[in-house]
Amino acid sequence: MHHVIRAALALLLLVACEGRESAPSGGADTPPGADTLTGDADAPLRTDRDRYVLRPGDIGPEAVIVATFTNPTDAPLYIVNCNGAIGWGLQRLVGEWVEDWIVAMNACLSEPLVVAAGGSRTDTLYFRPDGGGSPPSGVSRDPVEEGTYRVVLYGVLTSFDPDARPMGKEVPVEQRVSQPFTIEPGG
Repeated sequence: MHHVIRAALALLLLVACEGRESAPSGGADTPPGADTLTGDADAPLRTDRDRYVLRPGDIGPEAVIVATFTNPTDAPLYIVNCNGAIGWGLQRLVGEWVEDWIVAMNACLSEPLVVAAGGSRTDTLYFRPDGGGSPPSGVSRDPVEEGTYRVVLYGVLTSFDPDARPMGKEVPVEQRVSQPFTIEPGG
């Protein structure tokens, strides 16, 4: 239940909209310094790389992560969103997985994005440690530390009722995280 509350708070308290667009993985747009995917084949969320090197972006260093979520259940799942922007973050491995960065987004509530049983959804996620998100309370990020991370989705529900509180039961974290990958500060 605290995962649903955390996701709802992240959706309601964060104010900068993070756009979403679908994109294929790999191909001619593969950034230099990014390794191809070789990680955990059983992860319900798959990123397009096992290694990301932060590169200069419009507002500071960034990494572009193409992530495909495959519904691991035998029923539809509902992703809470604001005009297509989904709640996501990064967890860092420091003996155990800890919350490290959460995307900032508007606090609107759109119709849920539905992922059918066994179905998939691909999103392009922009990790910008200097903007577009923030570390959770008590986490310091200056500069980004090289390390092992994984993407976590928030607001992935087994049912959806916009008038209920909570709006639905969030799936266990193991069913909404990616395989581990590394992030390295760029030069």
